[in-house]
Amino acid sequence: MSKIMTRWGKKVNKTNIHKEYPRSRMVRDSYLNLNGEWEYAITEANNVIQYDGTILVPFSPETKLSGVEQILQPEEYLHYKRKFKLPRRFNEGRILLHFGAVDQECEVYLNGHSVGNHKGGYLPFYFDITDVVESYSENTLEVRVMDKTEFSPHARGKQKLNSKDKMDAIFYTPNSGIWKTVWIESVPDTYIEDIKVTPNFDEESVTFEIMTNRPSRRALIEISLNYEPLQQTRIQTNRPVTIQLDEMAPWSPESPKLYDVRIHCQQDQVHTYFGMRKFSKKKDINGIDRFYLNNKPYFINGLLDQGYWPESLLTPPSDEALKFDIVETKTFDENYMGVEEIYEKIENADDFTIKGYIITIKGEDKEKQNIVINVLDKKVFEDSLKKYVLSFVTEDELNNYNNGNRSINEIGSIIENMYFNETITIKEGYVSVKNKIYTDSESLSQYLLFGPDAKMDTYTVKSGDSIASISEDNKMNPQEFLIANPKYKSEDA
Repeated sequence: MSKIMTRWGKKVNKTNIHKEYPRSRMVRDSYLNLNGEWEYAITEANNVIQYDGTILVPFSPETKLSGVEQILQPEEYLHYKRKFKLPRRFNEGRILLHFGAVDQECEVYLNGHSVGNHKGGYLPFYFDITDVVESYSENTLEVRVMDKTEFSPHARGKQKLNSKDKMDAIFYTPNSGIWKTVWIESVPDTYIEDIKVTPNFDEESVTFEIMTNRPSRRALIEISLNYEPLQQTRIQTNRPVTIQLDEMAPWSPESPKLYDVRIHCQQDQVHTYFGMRKFSKKKDINGIDRFYLNNKPYFINGLLDQGYWPESLLTPPSDEALKFDIVETKTFDENYMGVEEIYEKIENADDFTIKGYIITIKGEDKEKQNIVINVLDKKVFEDSLKKYVLSFVTEDELNNYNNGNRSINEIGSIIENMYFNETITIKEGYVSVKNKIYTDSESLSQYLLFGPDAKMDTYTVKSGDSIASISEDNKMNPQEFLIANPKYKSEDA
């Protein structure tokens, strides 16, 4: 098991563990978080006589953050116990106990009564505990877990107990027991059980299906866009109903606009959201299947995020860590990671910063504004600056100048003008993700040479063309051409 601890893991303690509301697609005001310190025991019997110690929920016992660091075996049982009291005036009619995920099989007891069981390690589930919960005195919650990993028919992802050959290196340490938030909410006697929202992009409409625990009256749907009320209507519950939108705002990774929705059903009220987008598959002119977003071809270019954390496996150490993971990935390639799940993870998040470098290029006179450039790696700027300089002088001339041959001739004046007349300062600090961050020297060197508003024209190559001839025809030198067209690596291309 890993001994690595991220900076977010170091902040975790028994009073600071995933306090955020855990279900952003269906939010209620009622919320009691049960994360924190629980008692635990690992036994070969299905009952427990004495507990082994404490565990930090929702981190699985295999993780460092749990405080246990023990792998649960297929023949063993993992037992949990904790006590809780409901807040005053918490009960609105029914009390629901929620588990974000428990790997793999579990049975749940409250005050000595079995309230239900669940199989499968990745899906959320809940039990109605109204009939056995004590509203005004202490309650005892117990959970018994078994996890057979690869020796069961349940989904297990990349978890594996036994490693026998070199192919087993692709698997990870198993993740057992409670590994997502445990929480309680109170709902009215008639309440919304689930919501299904289907965007109809071509029709500019949206279909709602509001499922309730018992037959109910019509529900009131209030839709907002950009925090401004857009429309409201009443619909029947427990069946699909389509609403025509008064204003169409498509969702895309570049412009991830979301509609906010407030749903009122008798005494119950929940908040949700949706995006207007359409995924489809079409063939191009060569008969090759292509991915389409909102009826337009869209190239998906992203990385595989395994989602395992060194100190906590499948459970991120905090929401702050999740946010960093997403934002950092966005700096690698802005085309990907625009999926709707981001809304769940960083909804209403404050501005976030990443450690990097702030580079200021001071103008040579008062009328010329300073240029501020943000990079994560200082070498990106150094490489970009060198490419920029080499569009005016040869590499030998630059090397001679850097090696001390700094006589003020025509070449020396050019280099000095670029290096010194516009004073460059590089300061290490924290860069806001709301600002443009350069992560490669190609795009930054283009910015330095052509400016932020430069428009690149297309050119059809003719027989006999060379980079030198194309550059000359377009009033560029070959180095400028190579910066503007980074797929070409040399003047001989």
